[in-house]
Amino acid sequence: VVKAARYGMDIGPFSSASDRGWDAILSNIETVVFDESFAGYTDLTSTRYWFNDCSALTTITDITNLNTAKVTDMSAMFENCQSRRSLNLSSFNTEKVQTMNHMFCYCISLKTIYVSSKWNTDNVEQSSDMFSG
Repeated sequence: VVKAARYGMDIGPFSSASDRGWDAILSNIETVVFDESFAGYTDLTSTRYWFNDCSALTTITDITNLNTAKVTDMSAMFENCQSRRSLNLSSFNTEKVQTMNHMFCYCISLKTIYVSSKWNTDNVEQSSDMFSG
């Protein structure tokens, strides 16, 4: 039902960035809104490539609804988000995350990332080029 409400758009996991249903409109995405359905979705295991190359993205609303408790891969999640100046990821639970490669790579305007005690990287095995560029 929730997938139908998203017009059938799959949220992954993606093996490449071009697998995303929104890949053709990346440069036009300025705002992303996480509705309440994301809070109840507990099977999410990957946010890999979600915002990768969303160069015009300036606003993310209600990201606190994103349930990251089972996510193991956040690779390139925000890579090349050139317009974001700050990210409030204080609701992210990263306890199970193993891979954060390129997560914030080429975020040239990013100055501040807010996290909380739920931001735990003890299990991260790969984080190459996490902040490069």
